[in-house]
Amino acid sequence: MNSMVYIEGILADEKARLLEKKQDYESKMKLLPRGSIVHKKIGGKSYPYLMFRENMKVKTVYIKNIDFDSISKQIEDRRRMEKALKNIKENLKVIAKVIK
Repeated sequence: MNSMVYIEGILADEKARLLEKKQDYESKMKLLPRGSIVHKKIGGKSYPYLMFRENMKVKTVYIKNIDFDSISKQIEDRRRMEKALKNIKENLKVIAKVIK
């Protein structure tokens, strides 16, 4: 019986940690750009654009060469966070089932 209480305590701590991490990722993701970088060929040259959805419409915004590395890294960071957030949500579902 004591071991069950101990395990529930550990799971409650893990749930709190995961909820905190989830909130942290969600707040950081609000600051990062959404979408993908695409390259359009215009006049034989390739130009980078940020493509994303806004109100059910696809928007494209030109990325200046000076900003390309920064935006590319931010997109990569957002994708990494989205993947981690998905794992966190799955783990929270498992914990919710066990704690019931």
